[in-house]
Amino acid sequence: MRGVVVVSCFALLFSLVGCTGAQKGAVGGGVLGAGAGAIIGHQSGRAGEGAAIGGVAGALTGALAGDYLEDQKGKARREGYEAGRRDTERAQGNYESDYRR
Repeated sequence: MRGVVVVSCFALLFSLVGCTGAQKGAVGGGVLGAGAGAIIGHQSGRAGEGAAIGGVAGALTGALAGDYLEDQKGKARREGYEAGRRDTERAQGNYESDYRR
């Protein structure tokens, strides 16, 4: 049984290699949500329903969080690019600043 768990964990890990942040968030959120839903649902005698509801809610929340984090990374990347471009133009003497009017 332990070997099955280890192989499953590695399979999940390698399947996420080419995924975007939103996709990784959806998978992680779905797994955590399903686990939490199963535990909560078990208390009321409906572990399967709890796992399904928790999995869907977790996947949706994880996808939204992953998408937000991807947007933030893209914004930081663009700001860094623009700062580097301005510094290069300044060094080459091609920079038009607001102070040279």
